[in-house]
Amino acid sequence: MSYLDDPDHVWEVDPSVKADPRTMTGLFMELTTRSVSEGDEFSPAWEMIILGAAELKKRHPEATVAECLDTSMIWYYG
Repeated sequence: MSYLDDPDHVWEVDPSVKADPRTMTGLFMELTTRSVSEGDEFSPAWEMIILGAAELKKRHPEATVAECLDTSMIWYYG
């Protein structure tokens, strides 16, 4: 089971993102670097992180896409 399947999961945007905003380009570059280092350009990490970010955006429409993606990456990679 993943955090996406957990109905009791607390969905919140990482507050540190607001203090240190990141660009979408930087986030995708980081994700690509991590994914390639795992040995698969289209690793399952991509799907989990993108799904998590989409769910965050749906539940927190006031958050930016970059905040949602950054939070989802933090959840996935720790």
